[in-house]
Amino acid sequence: MGVAMGRNTGLAGSYFTIDLKQLIGITPEPLTLSQVATINGNFGNVYLSYANAYQFLQTGTVGSGQYFDEIMNLDMIASDMQFSVMNLLTSVGAVPQTNAGQSSIINVVNQACARAVARGFLSPGVWTGQTILDLTAGTALPNGYRSQSAPFNTQSASDRAARKSMPIYVAIILSGAIQSVTIGVFVQQ
Repeated sequence: MGVAMGRNTGLAGSYFTIDLKQLIGITPEPLTLSQVATINGNFGNVYLSYANAYQFLQTGTVGSGQYFDEIMNLDMIASDMQFSVMNLLTSVGAVPQTNAGQSSIINVVNQACARAVARGFLSPGVWTGQTILDLTAGTALPNGYRSQSAPFNTQSASDRAARKSMPIYVAIILSGAIQSVTIGVFVQQ
């Protein structure tokens, strides 16, 4: 946690994994390959020394097997979206219950996504997920994200009376991170 929180600045280009990071002040304990396999098999992390040249944390997962950096950055983008929408709602007299009002909400959600792109967490790509409104598999997302909602003319009378926004759907493409490399060397004499 110290490494992760110490590196988490939220600034442009600050996306990181905790895999292969050195833990200052920590000395690796000798582990057998069997012990490492058991720990990794339970989604644990180990701090290892390789070839007396490298000491680093491996693999950067949490108990569910998900990578820590993905969980942390998904939490960051969700929090950023929530604060951005609340800042909008509390800074203006009213956000109209119209397509234009909805666009202002989508705009601040997109700004949160753009900050995640700047950090390096999201990147452009082709959507391969489920269909969301008019977003289908195979659609390019040149910004790495797409936010959309249905128009207000499709809103139920009860939701309109309750002063609800139309649901906003945000599709994001994670940048991912390389943690393993295979190099093929072909030799001919």
